[in-house]
Amino acid sequence: MIAVVLVTVYISFYLPSAMRSSAIETAYRTSLQLATQYKTIRSFYSNVVAARVKEQGDIPFAADYTADDESIPFPTTFIMDIAELLSKENVRLSLTSPYPWPNRAGRQLTAFQKDAWTSLQERPESVVSREETIDGQRVLKVAVADRMVSESCVACHNSSPNSPKRDWHLNDVRAVMEVSTTMEPYLARADRQSQAIIHTVQAVAGLVIAALALLGYVSLRRKKEKEEALRNLHFHAHHDTMTGTLKRSSFIDVLQERLQGDATQSLALHYVDLDRFKEINDRYGHAAGDTLVKEAAERLKEAAGENGMVGRVGGDEFLVAHANVADQHTLEASASAIIDCLKAPFDLQGNTVQVSASVGSVICQHVREGIELFIQRADLALYKAKASGRNRFQVYDETLGEAHGDSRKLKDAIFNAMKNDTFMLHFQGVFNTESGRLEGFEALLRLSDENGKPISPDVFIPVAEAMGAISDIGAWVLDQACAFSAQLPGDIFVSVNLSPAQFAVGDIPTLVRTALEKHRLSSSKLELEITENLFLERTEQVVAELAELREMGISIAIDDFGTGYSNLSYFCDLPITKVKIDRSFLAGWARGEAAAKSVLQTIMTLCRNTGMVVTAEGIETTAQADYCRSIGCHQLQGFLLARPAPAGDLEPLLQKLAIEGFVLDMSEAGDALDAEFERSENI
Repeated sequence: MIAVVLVTVYISFYLPSAMRSSAIETAYRTSLQLATQYKTIRSFYSNVVAARVKEQGDIPFAADYTADDESIPFPTTFIMDIAELLSKENVRLSLTSPYPWPNRAGRQLTAFQKDAWTSLQERPESVVSREETIDGQRVLKVAVADRMVSESCVACHNSSPNSPKRDWHLNDVRAVMEVSTTMEPYLARADRQSQAIIHTVQAVAGLVIAALALLGYVSLRRKKEKEEALRNLHFHAHHDTMTGTLKRSSFIDVLQERLQGDATQSLALHYVDLDRFKEINDRYGHAAGDTLVKEAAERLKEAAGENGMVGRVGGDEFLVAHANVADQHTLEASASAIIDCLKAPFDLQGNTVQVSASVGSVICQHVREGIELFIQRADLALYKAKASGRNRFQVYDETLGEAHGDSRKLKDAIFNAMKNDTFMLHFQGVFNTESGRLEGFEALLRLSDENGKPISPDVFIPVAEAMGAISDIGAWVLDQACAFSAQLPGDIFVSVNLSPAQFAVGDIPTLVRTALEKHRLSSSKLELEITENLFLERTEQVVAELAELREMGISIAIDDFGTGYSNLSYFCDLPITKVKIDRSFLAGWARGEAAAKSVLQTIMTLCRNTGMVVTAEGIETTAQADYCRSIGCHQLQGFLLARPAPAGDLEPLLQKLAIEGFVLDMSEAGDALDAEFERSENI
């Protein structure tokens, strides 16, 4: 816009002067052209007409030839009369000499003509010009030499008794031929043209400036809207929509940064759970429950202070961190403050409700073991507080760790399983909702302690991630799952869970491609499951890897969908092909929770509109299966249909699949599976 203004201003100031200069130049060239033409005409008249007439001698020359019908004009008289006939109002021709003939003896040379005579005597081929102001008008004078160009002219001038000079020679300058042009018409025309151009330029510039201003306004507005949208997107990506507190993953990231930034710093970590929250929801409604969660979050943020932080990890569960807590006494004081801040009654849509809370607390002093382990310890302490009667806090100690499996022993179990190849894969069937046909399996990782007691994946997988072992474990799971999938007939697939930590440490597409090539497996027979946490923390590298996996033909599924408290933006820009509904929603539906039913229907509508396959997990009753079928779920998975079993126990089923395929009768699901999996006594 500034450039347009500058150009317009420059043109407005420069153009009139340039146009006037051009007009003067045009007048100069025109005058010179006229002088040249007049010289040509005079030369022709002198050499052709006058010379022949003189040779014949019967027609005299006369200055006043109009008074004598038998005479013809002198060449000078002739050219002056021609110039008079052809001249315009603003153009005049004069032919002057210091040696005038008697009929012109009274004429005096002007200062310009004298200067021109002197200059042309020295340089006959030159052009002499000058601008003068005469009677208030600018006049351009252009003078050229009128020379003796023929012997007849020299003879005539030297022999005539009227000639004031009789020693002329060929090519002598005998006179000054001057063309005087009044400049006003030229300058006026130049001014009109320049003003017209300037007005046009200014009009166009005005339109351009207006357009640029409009575009700038629109661009600025869009930029602000985009920045606001990005701020909102960033906020909602890291914060819970309902309460404005941090999401679990973001809470962990911030806590990790604080501890890594200052190795001497220690933090109090509190796991907070509102007591009897379900009862409040059931009695006063979900709107009242939402209000309670929001107000509780505000009180917790106030209790945490400026140096603390709050994260929401579940419906009524929060994580609270306090800075600079290094001893048991300070830890207990901060935990007590949390309980106290929630004691005051809550106004829930006109109902005064007294609410208590249970708190599990632990001191975080370093991050070698991973934040997840500290959260697990706080969670263990929380369970102890709730089991002890609620409305209290419990500080984590080693006895709690021992009761639920010591973390060191858990790490040893993971290490030994990796070393001795004692991890196991169980496979759970995935069935077509309408036909009952077996369409695939999900590979489930299993680990037992030294006594053979199963350890929950929810316990050992976070520890494996914190140890940095999940990449090797994940590669082993993928390899074993591909080997099993290669034995399956037709298009039956195997689904493998990927940890977000695997994307942070490895090239997933290369890992998958290697496994497929090793087992000569089609990409259509492999499905990868990813939790919502990966999408919430996605980077360009993760998005690029997921896109590459889809280009390879791999199906991408979101596991435990709906539990991450995330927005749904990734449906638009990430290559998702399937959604697996978390079992908690079906359990809530079975309990008659309206919210669970609403969430299920919303998920189905979203997936239907985006063309995604939907798998319902945790099917344990025929009623759940029938309901999922009624809302349009494509696939079912759960204990009602198939229990997880190792590959060896599935050989009878694989044989049947190879011969005739396997279709499950949903109405007799339990009996059918007892027959097919009679040897399966697994988790």
